Amino acid sequence: MVKFHGDLGTLKANISTSINLCIRDFPAIGWVRGDSIAKESVENELILAKKRIDELEKKLESTPKIYAGSEEPENLKNGDIWLQTV
Repeated sequence: MVKFHGDLGTLKANISTSINLCIRDFPAIGWVRGDSIAKESVENELILAKKRIDELEKKLESTPKIYAGSEEPENLKNGDIWLQTV
């Protein structure tokens, strides 16, 4: 299809319109939406953060706990500390 342009303004408008139509009608490698790039990087960041949270939760479970109170807690494990208050 051939289009003739009478002035520079019409040419600019038709180029912009044609490029947008090509991107929409003929998706291909290289046509990248700006929001899809950000989404992928955010997803990767969330995956890494989730892994780090899991690692820290496991480390926290194995860390000795400190309890304070007048009665000894039932869930004391090896390494935990109980401070008896009077």
